[in-house]
Formats: sequence, structure tokens, C-alpha cells
Amino acid sequence: MTNAEFEIDRDEREQIEALVLGNAAAFADKACDAFNHDCIELGARLPLRVRRRLHRMRVSGEAHLLIRGLPTRQHVPETPAQKRDSCQAPIYYQLMSALFSAQMGFMYRFSSKRGHAMVEDVFPISSDKGKQIGSNSIQLDWHVEDAFHKARADYVSLLCLRSDPAARTLLAAARAIVEELSEETRMQLQRRDYTFHSDETFLSGQEFRRTSYIIEPSQDPEFLFDPSFTVANSKAAERALIALAKRIECCHQSIALQTGDLLIFDNRRVAHSRTEYQPRHDGSDRWLVRSLMVESTWKLKDSVSGTDPLTVA
Repeated sequence: MTNAEFEIDRDEREQIEALVLGNAAAFADKACDAFNHDCIELGARLPLRVRRRLHRMRVSGEAHLLIRGLPTRQHVPETPAQKRDSCQAPIYYQLMSALFSAQMGFMYRFSSKRGHAMVEDVFPISSDKGKQIGSNSIQLDWHVEDAFHKARADYVSLLCLRSDPAARTLLAAARAIVEELSEETRMQLQRRDYTFHSDETFLSGQEFRRTSYIIEPSQDPEFLFDPSFTVANSKAAERALIALAKRIECCHQSIALQTGDLLIFDNRRVAHSRTEYQPRHDGSDRWLVRSLMVESTWKLKDSVSGTDPLTVA
């Protein structure tokens, strides 16, 4: 097991299961801010070793953490065929995921994103199979979540309810990649010469874009990468983007998420992808639940809708 993996032991598994089972019913249909508050409070009762490991990830700047062995004895129904406005996963798994996510930051949602909730489903949808969105089944291109938006996530969590060994999650850390780039390419990627556009998960008429760098000029750089929805604003910018894409293909990690795995990664430091796979659309397909988190609500202050501080317009 690597330093980026953390195995839940038997006693911890029993504690987590009892904690979630004892509180799941009370968490159904909670408002966004109340849901976060209660998850933070209840998360303080997670096993001490677990909380310390999550805290270590936050303070040390680790790119990702894979937590294995979470309790999965509760029934998982057939994988849905279509998304709804609310998560379809059993509340038991929604709450378990949320307790861990709340240790990393504030969960939030986009009101302009289709079916987006604090805890949302990720599964293959037949009509999306060829699109560059998470419900496809072709190779999901490298990206960071919502690169075009200033309220993009600091952390992303993925809890696996039902696995598919062919669907491998790929992670590429900016720090390791930058070390392998030529100085010319690195300097170009640090220029604000790229325009990022919103993807197809956002509602019609809700189009966003921003111009920025790809890699921040820093020893521990922020990484903005989403070539499927990025326009290079010069020939030099285009050449550098191509060089970066080639480097990522040679310098990344591959993870086959198993049932009971929870993957947390830093969306500022890591780009991610997923390999192509062949869903059957018969209720037995891969099913994850996902949350987006920010370390501070200050990041959302100019983007929230109405009076809800955790819903971005």
C-alpha cells in the first residue's frame, strides 16, 4: 500500500457503519447549508485515525488520497439509467460519502448544472456515451472540474458503490509534470493565453468562460486543464498545450476503483480522466457518488444565487 492509500480497519469500519446507520434517516431532504453543518458536526465522530489522515492531506498538499475498505453491507439497488435532480443512491451511501467530504471543506452545488446536488450520482447514460462528460463511456478526456469557473472545486470526492475494472480513473499531478517540461513550454503555459469554456453539463443559455494560464508560476502550481473546452489564443499557446497533453499521457497514475473505495483528489493540483469501458445498461453498471468541496466559502462569494451561500448560480 502506498502513502496515498489508507486502509480502514475492522473496528473503524464498524464504527463508521454504526455512525451512518444511526443518523441516515435524519439527513434526508436537508437544505444545503444545514446538510453541511450537520455533516461537519457528525464527522467529528469519525474514527480518530481517519480524521487525522484526512487532516494530513489538507495541510501537506497531497494530490490525492485513496481510502479503501469502507462498509458496504447495505443494499445497492440497480444502477439507474437516467439522472434526476436529486441523488438516487441510498441515503446511507450519500451520508457516508458526505461525512468524509465535509472533513475536506464545504460541499456546494451549481444551480445551472443539470441534476447537480451536494452528493450526486455518476453512472453511464446511454445517450451520453460519446459526449465529453462524466456519464459517457468513451475515454473521458483529461480535465479539472469546472476550469472555466472561479468557483471551481478545491477537492473532489468519488465513492464507488458498484465497480467496473475496465473503467480506470487516471490522475496527473501538476508538480510532477512541470518538472518534465521544457522551459519554453513551461513559460508559455504560465501565460494567460487560454480561454476555458463551460461544458455540456450546464443548462442551455448558461454559458461561462474565462481566460487564464494552464499552469500557475509556482513551485506548487495550480493546474487548469480541460483541452476539450479550451481555446489556445496563439500558435505558441497551441503548441505548448499539445506538448503538455503528450507529457500527461506518459506521466500519470491509474486507479481501478473498487466497491467501498473513496477517492479524494485536489482539483487545484491534479487533472483527471477515465478510460473507455463498455456499460451494459442493465442495472449492473458502474456507480459512483461525487461531491465538490471548497476550503472556504469566500471563493463562492461572488457566484452564489439568492440567500443560499453554497449554491452557485
